[in-house]
Amino acid sequence: MFGNIAIYTAFFFTLSAALIYGLSFFFQRDRGLSFARYSYYLKTAAVTAASIYLLWGLLAHKFQYYYVYYHSSTDLPLEYLISAFWAGQEGTFLLWVLLAAIFGLFIIRWEKEYESPVMFFLLVGQAFLLLFLILYSPFRLMPGIPLEGVGLNPLLIDPWMVIHPPIIFVGYAALLLPAAFAFGGLWKKDYQGWAFRALPWALTGWLFLGAGIIIGGYWAYRTLGWGGYWGWDPVENASLVPWLTGTALIHGILLQKARSVSYRSNLFFAYITFVLVIYATFLTRSGILADFSVHAFTETGLNPYMLAFMLFYFLVGTALLLLRFADIPGTPAGENWYSRVSTFSYTALLLTVSAVLITLGTSSPILTGIWGEPASVDISFYNVTNAPIAVLLALVLAFCPLLSWRDENPKEIMRKLKGPALFTLAGLVLSILLGVYSPLKLAFLGASLLALGTNSLVLLPAFKRGIKNSGGFLAHVGLALMFIGILTSSALSHSHIISLKEGEPREALGYEFTLVSNTVVNDKEAFEIQVEKGGRFFTATPKMYMAGKEPRLMREPYILRGLHRDLYLSPLEERLDFPGETATMTVGEKVEIDDYTIEFVKFDFDSHEGSGRIKVGVLLNVEKDGIVEQVVPFLESTEQGVRPTAEDLPGGVDEVVVEALDANERMAIIRVSAKDSPPPAEMLILEVSHKPLVSVLAFGSVLLMVGTSLAVWRRFSKYFKG
Repeated sequence: MFGNIAIYTAFFFTLSAALIYGLSFFFQRDRGLSFARYSYYLKTAAVTAASIYLLWGLLAHKFQYYYVYYHSSTDLPLEYLISAFWAGQEGTFLLWVLLAAIFGLFIIRWEKEYESPVMFFLLVGQAFLLLFLILYSPFRLMPGIPLEGVGLNPLLIDPWMVIHPPIIFVGYAALLLPAAFAFGGLWKKDYQGWAFRALPWALTGWLFLGAGIIIGGYWAYRTLGWGGYWGWDPVENASLVPWLTGTALIHGILLQKARSVSYRSNLFFAYITFVLVIYATFLTRSGILADFSVHAFTETGLNPYMLAFMLFYFLVGTALLLLRFADIPGTPAGENWYSRVSTFSYTALLLTVSAVLITLGTSSPILTGIWGEPASVDISFYNVTNAPIAVLLALVLAFCPLLSWRDENPKEIMRKLKGPALFTLAGLVLSILLGVYSPLKLAFLGASLLALGTNSLVLLPAFKRGIKNSGGFLAHVGLALMFIGILTSSALSHSHIISLKEGEPREALGYEFTLVSNTVVNDKEAFEIQVEKGGRFFTATPKMYMAGKEPRLMREPYILRGLHRDLYLSPLEERLDFPGETATMTVGEKVEIDDYTIEFVKFDFDSHEGSGRIKVGVLLNVEKDGIVEQVVPFLESTEQGVRPTAEDLPGGVDEVVVEALDANERMAIIRVSAKDSPPPAEMLILEVSHKPLVSVLAFGSVLLMVGTSLAVWRRFSKYFKG
């Protein structure tokens, strides 16, 4: 009851504050702003109270609330009880509105000229989020009071998942502010001033959204067991797209501040980035992607309201931009194609093309669903379409530090390029020796190495000017290292699939693997594998478990980290290893197994019985020592499953069974074994991989985030000084 009252109270004061700020914004009046601020403070207090109450419900195991029941249990450790706050849709909406409310307090404290427009559009966004919470409340009551909760999704029981969603939603909350500043600038016809005020917030949103994406990739690498850190999952893409347009926005604002260009494109990027944030929320929570992503939520009935949320910001931004379009300064002609201004423009263009292509691929379930059955595009679509863009982006990243804002002497550019070019050539030669032959991969690697070299050259002088001035170049060095790590960890990766029986060693990639035992740890089947190389031993424990509402098999890898490469062990499946020899046959085919010549004559469809029992036989002519006999093993299908029945082969020593059949393809799989064979042995199918230079990718990610943090520090230092 208290939680719902707090949400309704917050909604009321949100509308009150939005109304007053809106009147001030549209009619340029400051009268009543104190009432708007007080309403905002009361709204923030109510949202904070609702958040604390939900957190208390989780910690105190108040299972009478549906949200607490469905996302927690009494056996969860403290950190996962806290993270259950944002494990479900309602909790993430409440977290989002709380973070946005905190940002609003900074705007009230530090903004004067743009307080009314920014707060108005910030409050409209919070009103939508609070409306979602009214319609789909985290404080819905259960019919009774259960003694135990369902518990947290096993995929979320990971330390990185404790911080990943809050970081993403800090980014989401911050990226509304550049849009609000842009709307205010359009309304006030202040096409330059809004950008200075918006830049620190754009960098903040970009930093946190990027950090969330990187953490999500690391979580996938160490948790999901499919051998990578990025699988072009639709939900991953939904967060990536606004990050790309946010990157274009930041570079565009820097260009506008330096050379007074890109006014129109910056205004567009400012609001479209937040529209894409809402679109990401819609895709994740609409239920459209429930069959295409392990991260997606099911449909809740909020789809029309989320579409209204998105359309509001899109239509307002587009209308204001069209209204003021003729007044907005255009881009003067005359810039050299190899100036720094041009490289910033190329960056924005390439990022936009990539964002459009990824959005089209991610939206394929919606687009295909219009005409038929929803379907998603293959991963190859993203790789093929984005690979050339990545090469061009790396080249732009390489040449940008060599250029000035105005015309540059080509001879001077070539002089600066000598050292990085030699470094790049050496790296390419080494890559070819290591087995990279693809022209596209070599082009991407070469451009990335060149970018690393040129940005490293300008990093030291930037440090000398002050650490805050080095943020951009440090971020670029990090990005170049990420590009190199992405390519090497995929192009130079080596994998082998081995089958392990308990106590029987197998070799792969220079290691010897022996399955010692398997046990159940925290509802996960853990395999104890002894790994030996060069007389050194260690124990690996990859795991498998079932997770999800409709349980699916999840694989948790074991990773032995190294400076040069990771050893990655991913369990694929458990099988029963039956004795004997198998053969796949089609009707009319003959095979030889041991001393037998076996001909597949036809299927026997006459062995049908009642009570849901169906027998399908396989008529075989079997020859041994010149004697031919007909043998009919069959599969029996019942409500309990499919069971094979063995038949003796000539001589009575061996037997034959049907393991599988496909009547449409006229195909069957048979197995011949001795009648006194031992029972089938359990076998673990394990994928063993080397992942080269993942450490370079990780280090580059850290440098990218540190560099961006320095840029945020620098911009906010100027922002607070006015």
